[in-house]
This record gives sequence, C-alpha cells and structure tokens, in this order.
Amino acid sequence: AAAAGGGGQVPAAVQVAGNAANVAKETAITPDTILPAARFPGIEAWLIRQKRLISNDLPALEPWVQHPVDTDWFAGRFSNTPVAPPEQPNGCFTLDWQPITMCEPLGSLTPKPSSIICHRNAYSDQTVCVGQHIVIRPSLITMAAGGEKIESVLGRAEEVEFPVYAPNAWAGACTPRPGDAVPLFIGMGDTYMSTILRTVSMEPSFNCAAVEQKMVIALTRIDYANLFHAMREIFNAYHSLRALGWIKADTTAAEARQKFSVMFIDGHAEGNIDSVWETLFGTVTRVKSLPDSTCFTRIALIPPSGNCALTGAISCGIAQGAALAEEFARFVLDAYGLYDVPMRDVVTIAQ
Repeated sequence: AAAAGGGGQVPAAVQVAGNAANVAKETAITPDTILPAARFPGIEAWLIRQKRLISNDLPALEPWVQHPVDTDWFAGRFSNTPVAPPEQPNGCFTLDWQPITMCEPLGSLTPKPSSIICHRNAYSDQTVCVGQHIVIRPSLITMAAGGEKIESVLGRAEEVEFPVYAPNAWAGACTPRPGDAVPLFIGMGDTYMSTILRTVSMEPSFNCAAVEQKMVIALTRIDYANLFHAMREIFNAYHSLRALGWIKADTTAAEARQKFSVMFIDGHAEGNIDSVWETLFGTVTRVKSLPDSTCFTRIALIPPSGNCALTGAISCGIAQGAALAEEFARFVLDAYGLYDVPMRDVVTIAQ
C-alpha cells in the first residue's frame, strides 16, 4: 500500500490502489472439497456445468454458448495445480469477454426493443450483464430504503437490506431465457445478478416516469463496509467497463463521472466507502429512491466481490494482471490528485 508523503488522512481507495497488484492466492476447487451448497445456492449447477465442460458434453446447451471453451483450463480448476490458460496472454485479466444474450429483443413486435446481453470472462467466470431500455419499478422491490445513518438502524436484521423482487419489478421489451438456465451461463452459481435475470418480465411496451440517460453501473453489495471486499467490487467495475469498451486505459475519473452514474441495488446504511464510488464513477443513487417506472438507456450489472480477477491472479498469472492493476491504481490515485505525489512504503491512517 502507498500513502502520500507528508502524512495526512489517506482516502480508503488509496489504501488499496497502491497495493492493487498484491493479490491473494486462489484455493483450488475440487469435486471433493466443494463448499457446502447451503452457503452458495446454485453451486451444484455450476459444478455440473464444469464437469460437462471438461468432458465436452454440452450438445443441448451449445446454442447458448457463443464463445469457445478451453476445457484444459476448466480441468485445471479441479486439480491442486491450476494450469494457466494456453494461448491467452492475459488469462483472468483479459478484456475479451464473450457475449451471451439473456433477453432477446422483440424486434418488430415493439416500437422500442430491449435487450440484456451478458459478457463473460471464460477464464475467471466474471460476468457483466448490460440491459438496454430496461424499466425498474422500486415499489415492487421489498427492501429497506438504504443510505441511513448507521446509528439510526443499529440492530436492524441484515436480510431486510437485500432485495426481494415481485413480478414486473424488472421488465423489458425482450424475451428472457428460462430461469433455470441463468446460473449455468453467467458465472459461478447464484448471485444477485442471476436473481435479477430470473425475474425480468417481458413487456412489449411500458411507460417511463423517468429516464436515466447516463450509463449506469449497478450492483448489490454484500460486505459494503469492508474495505477489501468493497475495493474488489470497485476493481470489478473498472475491469468490466474496460472489457465493455466503455472506458479506455487513459480514461480519467473526471471523464468517467461525466459518462456514468452508480446505483446500489441494496438497502445498506450509509458507509464510509460510498463516497469512493462517487469520486470514481459518478453520482450514487439507491434503487429504492428512484421514481416508480424508471427507465434505463443502458445499465450494467457488475460482477460481485466474490468473483474478482485480482483474487485469482496466482492461478491466472500475476504478471498478466500487473498492467491492468497498475492502470486501475493510476485511475484511482489520479481521482484523488495523488498520482504524481511521491509515495512511501508506510501507510499512516488518521483517525
């Protein structure tokens, strides 16, 4: 980690930005040591899919797979010695995420078709799903409003801070894929993203009470006040935007704030890291604060913190990730005016 010379308080983002290339070693997953399904719903579906990929047994699902599958790499995920993906110099850090259509536009059946296309990193299972012309109805989402002062909600049950969707909470003029297919194609088991995709309703036409013209970065956070997990989500946002081509290597946070806004799809209380999102990616809103029937020109659901290339970089190759990690560090440090400030090896955090 790095801090600016001369002392002073260090923003939360800077603590991680200077250490962005130091990554944790991924524990190999094997069929015998798979984590309990009770903790990770949908894990069996993911495991079955990996076994089928290894045995090249995906004929029924082939129309859904729009990218080549490297079976040697997936086989390595089940050994105690993970293998680096051959002929892929960037591994998990690749920007070549392959598209999978999860909600097919209705075309001539509607005046303004919608779509949801997920882009998947085949080496890390990271997935970002982009919806176009999608409507969200907060009144059909059961959840705390979020953003409260922590003192006012002490003792509140954690489950009320996570969304429960009624039918038509998310909708678009597109045909969704069958719900039971969702976890098989957008990464490791069930996530907040697969829950949303399974609840999207088809509506050939709908009214918009408000329209968000900016591109929106959206996610349901889990450990929102945990610096490590929050910064993995922020890195995922950056990595996803680069893979989508929405930002470039030299894009600054000031430029990003002009293009994007951020939406938290959770009911968590206010946290100290919330402002980092705003500094890096634009104005932050919470889904429950939106007018009912808010339409989004483009909304990107980014990978959850548990699926981040940085934490698998030992398996994928540290060297391959160094360039993207350095790029991300520059993006964050520049946002706080610290990129050209001399750095020290010791971090001092003021209380």
